[in-house]
Amino acid sequence: MPIAPRNSASIPSLGDSSDAISVGFSILGVGIRLEGRPAADIYPVTQLYADFREAKVSPSWTIKWDGGSSPTRMTVNEEVYDGLSGKWISPLISMKVMDCVYRTTKDFFLFHGAAAAWRDVLLAFPGESGAGKSSLSVALASEGWSLFSDELIPVSRKNLHVLPFRRAITIRSTDPVSNDFLPAEGHSTEFMPLVGGGSKTIISFLFSRKPPSPFPLKAIVCLRGWRGEMRGRQRQIVVTHWDKRMENLAREKGVYGNLHVRRVGQFWRIRSDRVVVVEDICTSLGGIVIERGLVEDSPPAFGKTPLLEPISPFECLNVLWSVFQNGRSLTNGGGGTLGLYLQLAQIAKAIPCFSLRPGPPAPTCELLKKLAEKLAKRDVSRE
Repeated sequence: MPIAPRNSASIPSLGDSSDAISVGFSILGVGIRLEGRPAADIYPVTQLYADFREAKVSPSWTIKWDGGSSPTRMTVNEEVYDGLSGKWISPLISMKVMDCVYRTTKDFFLFHGAAAAWRDVLLAFPGESGAGKSSLSVALASEGWSLFSDELIPVSRKNLHVLPFRRAITIRSTDPVSNDFLPAEGHSTEFMPLVGGGSKTIISFLFSRKPPSPFPLKAIVCLRGWRGEMRGRQRQIVVTHWDKRMENLAREKGVYGNLHVRRVGQFWRIRSDRVVVVEDICTSLGGIVIERGLVEDSPPAFGKTPLLEPISPFECLNVLWSVFQNGRSLTNGGGGTLGLYLQLAQIAKAIPCFSLRPGPPAPTCELLKKLAEKLAKRDVSRE
């Protein structure tokens, strides 16, 4: 499917890339302002969040950096991060933008996953890094689905409607869908560098038709790459800080014994089968999670044929809990962990739950289209 031109009105003009820049975003009601120099440091970030540009929103968070110094220093409101590599300031700022959203928003459950609608039926695809969310999203959009997100599923706590999360899609050049859906030769292509090496290609969200306004969630389709094959396997994260305070907290929480921590330049790569707990430890003590991923380069997310099957609410709840992004902020707001868990259990009980092992794009899209049509008929029969 041809990719539409970018919405150039939403992308800032950087002028001289050595100049300082001040850019405002509004993401799920959270105002964020980026201020620093040189402008080239955050050019990939402005492409990634281009559709969230909103100059009139008062910022709750201000992220400042000085790429003119070495090592780079970054400040998030009153929090100071020293000793950062200017080479990777783009992914650092990008991760911190989302961390600010996770800490602030109280109106949504935020899950790591994709979401797309076939006609009036919206499906959510929760899954961890490497489960195939972006590949599936691009394939569905090419088949005429309305793409809400390939990265984050914002579910309203009030009515369980899903909001479009219009962050640009990022995929590796080795992704199986890249040959079919990347911009043609001569089209401007932007890249987001990865700390572990290489980069991801940024595809404008506007390559697909504009999604509708907030839509009710009709089914949860857990990507089987996370629910099945990946369960219990070690995962890895790259973080900006890892010190004695974090080690001690890891001991208190009983996860220190299975950690594999290795220094990588100015950063740390941590492997664990309880990486979600390790992320909480790091971020609660001033660190930034830069990247998440499987230890293996090629996770077994895609099979020869797609497989879709119903699962129990309990199985679905395990997946939702494992990819829940703003649990810390909602827990601190009242009700505690148990109260939050019970709220998610109600979602899993109220909505049909399935697991999906994706196969080749065309058969996978057809299988999901049939599911959407079946769910639509079920709604008609209830009227």
